[in-house]
Amino acid sequence: MMRRGFLIRPKSEEGGPSQTTDPPTLVPPTILTDPSLRIPHIPPELTDRIIDQLSQDRPALKACLLVGKSWVTRVRFYYWQFVGLDLKNHATFEAILRENPDIGYFVKSLKTTVYFFEEKPNWLDEHLPRIARKLPSVEQLTLSGNGTYRAAPFHAFTSVRKLRVLDCEFNSVNEFISLLCFLPSLEELFSNNVLVGTCATLVKPITAQPRPKLKKLEFLATRLDPHMFTDWMIQEGIHEHIESIILRPLQKGALIPVGKFIAAAGPRLKHFEIALIALQLQGGFSDVIGPYFDLAPATGLRTLEFGSPAGYAARYGSDDMSFSWISMMLAQVSSPVLEEITFWVNQGDLLGLGSREWQDAVTALLSDRFKSVKKVQMHLWGPEKVTTDIQGILQKQLKNLVERKVLQFDIHLTERKACGTLGRS
Repeated sequence: MMRRGFLIRPKSEEGGPSQTTDPPTLVPPTILTDPSLRIPHIPPELTDRIIDQLSQDRPALKACLLVGKSWVTRVRFYYWQFVGLDLKNHATFEAILRENPDIGYFVKSLKTTVYFFEEKPNWLDEHLPRIARKLPSVEQLTLSGNGTYRAAPFHAFTSVRKLRVLDCEFNSVNEFISLLCFLPSLEELFSNNVLVGTCATLVKPITAQPRPKLKKLEFLATRLDPHMFTDWMIQEGIHEHIESIILRPLQKGALIPVGKFIAAAGPRLKHFEIALIALQLQGGFSDVIGPYFDLAPATGLRTLEFGSPAGYAARYGSDDMSFSWISMMLAQVSSPVLEEITFWVNQGDLLGLGSREWQDAVTALLSDRFKSVKKVQMHLWGPEKVTTDIQGILQKQLKNLVERKVLQFDIHLTERKACGTLGRS
């Protein structure tokens, strides 16, 4: 029975009532005070699942390291998969490796950052060779920053399969090629906004390691001597393994060495993606596409992708926005196994859809040459009204593809006047 202001307790064992005005005290859980009770054991299978669910949450993984020794190995597997090194933290990471050398085996992806204002030689030239010897499992290597890289510090990364080079520089083509030769397991090369200096002659790197068997090349806004680089790849037999080439954007003159490379690669090439930029005063593309560039040798081609002519012209300051190069390349296709063709159409391409050049492309798409194609993908970019107009025009022009349920649209709406997305990100 409860009365206001008082807590009435049951009679004591002595038989008398007891009254008090003191509030009741809280009793801690028995499990924390009774030494005879143990905390339940969680099977390793469950703790592993818990850690797996936290694999992308670095703060949570860091907290898991403090749980107990049985959690450490599994947590380290995720926590140290990616490591980013720069001027500020490379010494700390090197010290960690000295104390815990096993951590080096968990590192799968390494990113280095070098800036132009750093002293020469920079931290990477001096310290990375020592660090690299303790990282035998790195599969992806990223070179970033706006500084200048040399190949020598990377000679120990024999397990790297994917190389990403971002926003940085190399003094010469020879330096860039040397880097690739230090990575014998390399399969994919991605280069974005990279400047590679020119050189008078090509010098073959001196290394006992086998040449990489590259399968995929992707160059975005990369300034590199295409003649010298292509000659090196063909001379070393690297073209024998290439399955995918992505070039966005490519200047007209660079079509000549690219055509030479495609002829050498032949049926091994399965994916080709390109965007061209040129000036009208260069007189179009007929003097290059055909005489020096031909897709006919790529008889194993399965996917083909074209960037937006107007979109790239706006971004890179060129003025040739015609579809002529696209129609000429479509006329060269001879692959009987081609399955997918992709076009990126920017709002600036709207007027070009009524041109003779685009009509030639439409005629090609509706011909028996592409009867095996299962998908024609149109990526439309621009304001809603413009993309609606473009979609309507294309559906009318490619009516047969609509009826075959081959034509598909992917619309990216924006009110900006900028060219936006020009190709695959």
